[in-house]
Amino acid sequence: MALKYKIFIYFLVFSIIMLVVLWLMQIVFLDRVYYYTKVREIESTAKTLEKVIDEPTLSQAIDRLSAAGQICIEVADDSFRTISQGDNGICYSTGTAVACSIHNVRNLQTKYAAMTAARIQGKPSFTDLTATDLDHSSPGTFAAVSKDDPSLLQYVSYLQTDDGSGYYIIIVSKISAVSATVSTLRLLIIPVTILMLLVSLVLAWVLARYISKPITKITKSAEQLSQGEYQADFSGNEYAEIAQLGTSLSNAATQLSKVDRLKDELIANISHDLRTPLTMITGYAEIMRDIPGENTPQNVQIIIDEATRLTTLVNAVMDLSKIRSGTVPFQPKYIALTTLLQNVIGRYQKLVAEKGYKIILEQTESVHVFADEGQLQQVVYNLINNAISYCGDDRKVIIRQTRCGEQHQNVRIEVIDTGAGISKENISMIWERYYRDPKNHKRPTVGTGLGLSIVKGILEAHHAKYGVFSDDSPHHHGSDFWFELPVVTPQSSVPDETKEEKMS
Repeated sequence: MALKYKIFIYFLVFSIIMLVVLWLMQIVFLDRVYYYTKVREIESTAKTLEKVIDEPTLSQAIDRLSAAGQICIEVADDSFRTISQGDNGICYSTGTAVACSIHNVRNLQTKYAAMTAARIQGKPSFTDLTATDLDHSSPGTFAAVSKDDPSLLQYVSYLQTDDGSGYYIIIVSKISAVSATVSTLRLLIIPVTILMLLVSLVLAWVLARYISKPITKITKSAEQLSQGEYQADFSGNEYAEIAQLGTSLSNAATQLSKVDRLKDELIANISHDLRTPLTMITGYAEIMRDIPGENTPQNVQIIIDEATRLTTLVNAVMDLSKIRSGTVPFQPKYIALTTLLQNVIGRYQKLVAEKGYKIILEQTESVHVFADEGQLQQVVYNLINNAISYCGDDRKVIIRQTRCGEQHQNVRIEVIDTGAGISKENISMIWERYYRDPKNHKRPTVGTGLGLSIVKGILEAHHAKYGVFSDDSPHHHGSDFWFELPVVTPQSSVPDETKEEKMS
C-alpha cells in the first residue's frame, strides 16, 4: 500500500477515535462529569468558609457564596445550633431568592446523621436528598425536586478552631437534571459529527499528500539514480529527516558519479594510449618470429622499452583518471618545497650524465608550503619531463624559485625550457590530455603525454594559480610553465636533512 494511503487511513482512524471520545464525554459521561464538578465547587466553598469561621464577616461570606453558587449554607456549633446562615434562610437560584432547602428537610435525622458522621469519621459527608426528604408544604423550595429526580446534594464537614470550638458547615446544592441537556446535545452532535467526519476526510487526504510528497519525490530521484542519472535532484527541506536523507543520497550520487567517471576515463585512456606501445611490441615480436636473423638484442631492447613505456603509461592513465574523478586522497602537510625540488632534480642525474641535459635550480632561500607532498612531487616531475621532451638544442632546463605577491606571501615555481615554444592559438589546449605540439613530432624522451593534464588536476585540487608563458617567434624560443602556492611557517622546525631522508 502506498504511503499516502496509509497516512490517510491513520488520520481517518484518529479522527474517528476523537469523535467517539467526544460522544462519550458529551452524551454518556456528561452527568458524571457534571456531578464531579459540583462536588468540587462545594468543597471549594467549604474551604473558603473554614478560613473565616471565627471572623465577624462570616455571615457576609455565607451570603456572598450562596448567591454566587446558587447553594444553601448553614454553620452550626457542636450542639447542632445554627449560628449563621444566609439572611432569613434565603439562598439564590436562577436569579430568584427562594427559601433555603436546608430548612425544608422533613427528616432532620438525615441532616443530623450526616453531621455526626462527618465529626466521627473526620472527613466531609455527602448525601443525595430525594423528594421524600423535603417538606413541600413550605413554599419556595427548589421546583426541580421531584420523586423521579433526586437533585439535591447535601455536604457536611466538621472542624475545630484553635480555641477548641467545633463547627459544622452544611451546604446543600441543586443538581440540575442533565437529561434535557443530553437530548439537546444529541440533536446537535449528530450533524456536527457528520460535518467533522467530512472535514476529517478532506484534511486527512490533504495531509497525506503533503507529507508523502517529498518522500515520493526522493523515491523518483532514487529511481533515476539507479538508472545512472547522477544529476538527480534530492533537494527537499520539508522535514529534517527528509533533508538528511536527501543529503545522504546526494553524497551517494556524487560518489557514484566519480566512480563512473573514473571508469569512463579509464576506458577512454586505455583505448587511446595503450594502442601504440602494444602495436610496437606485437610488430617487433612478429618480425623476430617470422624473419630469420631478426632475433637481435636491439629488437629485444625495443620490446623491453615499449613494455616499460606501457607500464608507465598505465600508471599515468590511472593517476589521471583518479584525479579527474576526484578519488585521489588529499593529504596536505607542511613540507620544505626547496628541498623537494632538490630531491626531484637529483633523480635526473643519470639522464644528465648520459645524454648531456642540464637541469639547473635557481633559488635564494628555503621556503615551506602546505600541500600534499606526493602530489606536488608529481607536479614537478611532470613539468620537468615536459621541459626535457621539448627543450632546445642546448638541452637546458631551468627550475626557478622566487617570491611573488604584494607582500611576497607566495612562492612561484617556474620550469623553463628553450624549445620551439607554443603558438598562441595552441596555448589554451596545452593542458588537455593527448596534446602534442604540431611543430614537434618527435617522441617524448620521458613522459606519456598526459603529464600536463595531471598537473592541471593536482594544482586545481590545491587551489593554486598556474599558467604558461611561451613564445614561438624566430628570435625568442621556449616555454615557461609556472605555479604559485602560499608560503607558510611550519608548525615544527624539522631540519631539511631529515626531510630529505624521508623523501628519498
